Amino acid sequence: MYYLVYKITNNVNGKIYIGVHKTKDRDDEYLGSGKIIIQAIKKYGIEHFIKEILYECSSSKDMYNREAKIVNKEFISRCDTYNVIVGGTGGWKKHTEESKRKIGKANSRHQKGSRNSHYGRCWVYSLEEKRSISIKKEELDEYLEKGWIKGRVVKNYKVCPICKVGRLKRLNAKYCSIKCSGESRIVDRLSIEDLKKLIKMYK
Repeated sequence: MYYLVYKITNNVNGKIYIGVHKTKDRDDEYLGSGKIIIQAIKKYGIEHFIKEILYECSSSKDMYNREAKIVNKEFISRCDTYNVIVGGTGGWKKHTEESKRKIGKANSRHQKGSRNSHYGRCWVYSLEEKRSISIKKEELDEYLEKGWIKGRVVKNYKVCPICKVGRLKRLNAKYCSIKCSGESRIVDRLSIEDLKKLIKMYK
Protein backbone atom coordinates (compact mmCIF):
# COMPACT_ATOMS: atom_id res chain seq x y z
CA MET A 1 0.00 0.00 0.00
CA TYR A 2 1.23 3.50 -0.87
CA TYR A 3 0.57 6.55 1.31
CA LEU A 4 1.05 9.59 -0.90
CA VAL A 5 1.03 13.35 -0.49
CA TYR A 6 0.57 14.88 -3.93
CA LYS A 7 0.35 18.26 -5.61
CA ILE A 8 -1.84 19.19 -8.57
CA THR A 9 -1.07 22.31 -10.61
CA ASN A 10 -3.43 24.08 -13.01
CA ASN A 11 -1.29 25.17 -15.97
CA VAL A 12 -3.85 27.78 -17.02
CA ASN A 13 -4.04 29.91 -13.86
CA GLY A 14 -1.23 28.51 -11.72
CA LYS A 15 -3.49 27.40 -8.87
CA ILE A 16 -2.42 24.36 -6.85
CA TYR A 17 -4.04 21.65 -4.77
CA ILE A 18 -2.34 19.54 -2.12
CA GLY A 19 -3.95 16.22 -1.26
CA VAL A 20 -3.34 12.76 0.17
CA HIS A 21 -4.10 9.37 -1.33
CA LYS A 22 -3.90 5.79 -0.08
CA THR A 23 -3.56 3.40 -3.01
CA LYS A 24 -2.13 0.12 -4.28
CA ASP A 25 -1.18 1.73 -7.59
CA ARG A 26 1.32 4.56 -7.19
CA ASP A 27 0.73 5.75 -10.74
CA ASP A 28 -3.05 5.79 -10.78
CA GLU A 29 -4.77 8.86 -12.20
CA TYR A 30 -6.43 9.99 -8.97
CA LEU A 31 -6.68 13.81 -8.89
CA GLY A 32 -8.52 14.38 -5.63
CA SER A 33 -12.08 14.37 -4.36
CA GLY A 34 -12.38 17.99 -3.19
CA LYS A 35 -15.44 19.74 -4.60
CA ILE A 36 -13.58 22.81 -5.83
CA ILE A 37 -10.73 20.90 -7.52
CA ILE A 38 -13.28 18.65 -9.26
CA GLN A 39 -15.15 21.70 -10.57
CA ALA A 40 -11.87 23.21 -11.77
CA ILE A 41 -10.94 20.04 -13.67
CA LYS A 42 -14.36 20.02 -15.34
CA LYS A 43 -13.98 23.70 -16.26
CA TYR A 44 -10.43 23.69 -17.64
CA GLY A 45 -10.10 20.07 -18.75
CA ILE A 46 -7.96 17.34 -17.22
CA GLU A 47 -5.21 17.94 -19.80
CA HIS A 48 -4.37 21.26 -18.10
CA PHE A 49 -3.55 19.68 -14.73
CA ILE A 50 -0.22 18.15 -13.71
CA LYS A 51 0.14 15.80 -10.76
CA GLU A 52 3.37 15.26 -8.87
CA ILE A 53 4.12 13.13 -5.80
CA LEU A 54 5.60 15.22 -2.99
CA TYR A 55 6.01 12.50 -0.37
CA GLU A 56 5.72 8.73 -0.27
CA CYS A 57 4.95 7.99 3.39
CA SER A 58 5.27 4.92 5.58
CA SER A 59 1.79 5.05 7.09
CA SER A 60 -1.54 6.84 7.03
CA LYS A 61 -0.55 8.82 10.13
CA ASP A 62 2.72 9.94 8.57
CA MET A 63 0.85 10.93 5.40
CA TYR A 64 -1.64 13.15 7.24
CA ASN A 65 1.09 14.69 9.39
CA ARG A 66 3.04 15.74 6.32
CA GLU A 67 -0.10 17.15 4.71
CA ALA A 68 -0.86 19.15 7.87
CA LYS A 69 2.55 20.84 7.73
CA ILE A 70 1.81 22.17 4.24
CA VAL A 71 -1.94 22.77 4.21
CA ASN A 72 -2.32 25.08 7.20
CA LYS A 73 -4.57 28.11 7.78
CA GLU A 74 -2.18 30.41 5.97
CA PHE A 75 -2.08 28.06 2.97
CA ILE A 76 -5.87 27.75 2.54
CA SER A 77 -6.31 31.53 2.87
CA ARG A 78 -4.18 32.06 -0.25
CA CYS A 79 -5.90 32.92 -3.52
CA ASP A 80 -3.78 30.50 -5.56
CA THR A 81 -4.95 27.27 -3.89
CA TYR A 82 -7.94 24.99 -4.32
CA ASN A 83 -7.71 23.64 -0.75
CA VAL A 84 -10.49 24.77 1.58
CA ILE A 85 -9.72 22.92 4.84
CA VAL A 86 -6.47 22.46 6.74
CA GLY A 87 -4.68 19.19 6.11
CA GLY A 88 -4.08 16.27 8.41
CA THR A 89 -7.71 15.56 9.25
CA GLY A 90 -8.83 13.23 6.50
CA GLY A 91 -11.52 15.69 5.46
CA TRP A 92 -13.50 15.66 8.73
CA LYS A 93 -12.53 19.07 10.08
CA LYS A 94 -15.14 21.86 10.17
CA HIS A 95 -14.87 24.44 7.41
CA THR A 96 -13.27 27.77 8.34
CA GLU A 97 -14.83 31.07 7.25
CA GLU A 98 -12.22 31.27 4.49
CA SER A 99 -13.04 27.78 3.22
CA LYS A 100 -16.76 28.60 3.28
CA ARG A 101 -16.04 31.72 1.22
CA LYS A 102 -14.08 29.70 -1.34
CA ILE A 103 -16.80 27.05 -1.63
CA GLY A 104 -19.53 29.67 -1.90
CA LYS A 105 -17.65 31.54 -4.62
CA ALA A 106 -17.06 28.34 -6.59
CA ASN A 107 -20.69 27.26 -6.26
CA SER A 108 -22.01 30.67 -7.31
CA ARG A 109 -20.01 30.51 -10.54
CA HIS A 110 -20.95 26.89 -11.14
CA GLN A 111 -24.70 27.42 -10.61
CA LYS A 112 -25.11 30.70 -12.52
CA GLY A 113 -27.26 30.97 -15.64
CA SER A 114 -26.80 28.30 -18.28
CA ARG A 115 -24.28 26.45 -16.07
CA ASN A 116 -27.14 25.49 -13.78
CA SER A 117 -28.48 22.07 -14.76
CA HIS A 118 -32.03 23.36 -14.24
CA TYR A 119 -31.59 26.54 -16.28
CA GLY A 120 -34.68 27.37 -18.36
CA ARG A 121 -36.70 24.52 -16.86
CA CYS A 122 -39.43 24.09 -14.25
CA TRP A 123 -41.29 21.28 -12.49
CA VAL A 124 -44.91 20.24 -13.05
CA TYR A 125 -46.87 17.40 -11.50
CA SER A 126 -49.98 15.44 -12.32
CA LEU A 127 -52.48 14.38 -9.66
CA GLU A 128 -53.87 11.79 -12.06
CA GLU A 129 -50.52 10.22 -12.91
CA LYS A 130 -49.05 10.91 -9.44
CA ARG A 131 -45.67 11.98 -10.80
CA SER A 132 -43.52 15.08 -11.28
CA ILE A 133 -41.46 15.90 -14.37
CA SER A 134 -39.02 18.64 -15.37
CA ILE A 135 -39.99 20.52 -18.54
CA LYS A 136 -38.79 23.51 -20.56
CA LYS A 137 -40.42 26.75 -19.38
CA GLU A 138 -41.84 27.44 -22.83
CA GLU A 139 -43.81 24.15 -22.54
CA LEU A 140 -45.48 25.20 -19.26
CA ASP A 141 -48.73 26.58 -20.76
CA GLU A 142 -49.19 23.41 -22.79
CA TYR A 143 -48.90 21.22 -19.67
CA LEU A 144 -51.18 23.47 -17.61
CA GLU A 145 -53.87 23.14 -20.28
CA LYS A 146 -53.59 19.36 -19.95
CA GLY A 147 -54.32 19.58 -16.21
CA TRP A 148 -50.78 19.49 -14.84
CA ILE A 149 -49.95 21.76 -11.89
CA LYS A 150 -46.83 23.90 -11.62
CA GLY A 151 -44.51 22.69 -8.87
CA ARG A 152 -43.03 19.44 -7.68
CA VAL A 153 -44.37 16.74 -5.38
CA VAL A 154 -41.65 14.76 -3.68
CA LYS A 155 -42.11 11.01 -3.87
CA ASN A 156 -44.25 9.54 -1.09
CA TYR A 157 -45.94 12.89 -0.35
CA LYS A 158 -49.72 12.61 -0.07
CA VAL A 159 -52.10 15.21 -1.46
CA CYS A 160 -54.62 17.01 0.75
CA PRO A 161 -58.07 15.33 0.44
CA ILE A 162 -59.87 18.69 0.71
CA CYS A 163 -58.17 21.02 -1.80
CA LYS A 164 -56.66 18.17 -3.89
CA VAL A 165 -53.51 20.24 -4.45
CA GLY A 166 -51.68 20.94 -1.17
CA ARG A 167 -49.04 18.49 0.05
CA LEU A 168 -49.11 16.80 3.43
CA LYS A 169 -45.72 17.75 4.85
CA ARG A 170 -45.79 15.36 7.81
CA LEU A 171 -46.48 11.65 7.80
CA ASN A 172 -49.31 11.98 10.34
CA ALA A 173 -50.85 15.11 8.76
CA LYS A 174 -54.41 14.84 7.46
CA TYR A 175 -54.71 18.23 5.75
CA CYS A 176 -52.30 20.71 4.17
CA SER A 177 -53.51 23.81 6.03
CA ILE A 178 -55.68 25.10 8.88
CA LYS A 179 -58.21 26.26 6.29
CA CYS A 180 -58.59 22.78 4.81
CA SER A 181 -58.72 21.30 8.29
CA GLY A 182 -61.58 23.65 9.18
CA GLU A 183 -63.46 22.81 6.00
CA SER A 184 -63.09 19.12 6.75
CA ARG A 185 -64.72 19.56 10.17
CA ILE A 186 -67.69 21.34 8.61
CA VAL A 187 -68.12 18.50 6.13
CA ASP A 188 -67.84 15.91 8.91
CA ARG A 189 -70.55 17.58 11.03
CA LEU A 190 -73.04 18.29 8.29
CA SER A 191 -74.99 15.76 6.32
CA ILE A 192 -75.39 16.00 2.56
CA GLU A 193 -78.93 17.33 3.01
CA ASP A 194 -77.70 20.05 5.38
CA LEU A 195 -75.09 21.10 2.86
CA LYS A 196 -77.73 21.36 0.13
CA LYS A 197 -79.81 23.64 2.38
CA LEU A 198 -76.82 25.88 3.06
CA ILE A 199 -76.06 26.15 -0.64
CA LYS A 200 -79.66 27.23 -1.37
CA MET A 201 -79.52 29.86 1.39
CA TYR A 202 -76.49 31.56 -0.09
CA LYS A 203 -77.58 31.43 -3.73
